Amino acid sequence: DPLPQKEQPAKSAKPDMDIFETTDHVFVKVPISESQLEQLKIKHTSHALMIENFPNLDHPKKISLPCLVKRKGTKAVYKDGLLEVMFQKQQDYNMSEVEIIR
Repeated sequence: DPLPQKEQPAKSAKPDMDIFETTDHVFVKVPISESQLEQLKIKHTSHALMIENFPNLDHPKKISLPCLVKRKGTKAVYKDGLLEVMFQKQQDYNMSEVEIIR
């Protein structure tokens, strides 16, 4: 069989999380079991997501976000073993246009 064996993931390997962005939002999808969900706490700053007690108790997982997000309006939905966190992108308010004087 010429196909490399490494394409078969090991049974113990957990699916990794998925981070993607659209024009207005950033999504983070994390596979989590029902039992893990019981003790989870989710917090975030404008540039990182913290999942407390995951994957183990007393071990926060920090996930850097690809861009700045707003502090409000974040939603977290758990469905079919997948936790999906949706952030609203923060527009860069520090950018200002400079008028050219002639």
